[in-house]
Amino acid sequence: ELYIEREIEAATVQANVVSYSRTFLAGDQEHPVDLIEVAAASGVVKYERESHLAVHPSLGPWVTFTAVIVIDTSPEGWGNQEPPGPSTHYNLVPEAELQEARKVYQGVDSWTDSNWKKYLRMMECISLGSQHRFDELQAEFYIRQDPKVVRKMLK
Repeated sequence: ELYIEREIEAATVQANVVSYSRTFLAGDQEHPVDLIEVAAASGVVKYERESHLAVHPSLGPWVTFTAVIVIDTSPEGWGNQEPPGPSTHYNLVPEAELQEARKVYQGVDSWTDSNWKKYLRMMECISLGSQHRFDELQAEFYIRQDPKVVRKMLK
């Protein structure tokens, strides 16, 4: 996390973002932020609530979020641009694929040790971005967020 914070700080300095205010990291227990909700609100992904999938327009469901950077600016700071809003990219996913993902999701109450592969199967229902599919260990870590999986990756 310290590495990520340093890299974000360096990037904001390089981009000359002088009004930078705060970075929120995934898993921050003190200041929890739902990064997928933020990504959906900003138009980066479309969040499909029935299946809990976040779909990027080119990466499909094979996308993760590590941090959100909050930049303190007034509406005038947008200039002539419209602020981002919810994405319309989701119409790129065929309804049959969404229905299949929803079926896989039904009955799952959490993505724990015993059922994380169901979430992986649900992601695999979406063909968009399939060339970016996570390998098995990446997928397990993304879904379970278990540091033990990182140790397996490093072996």
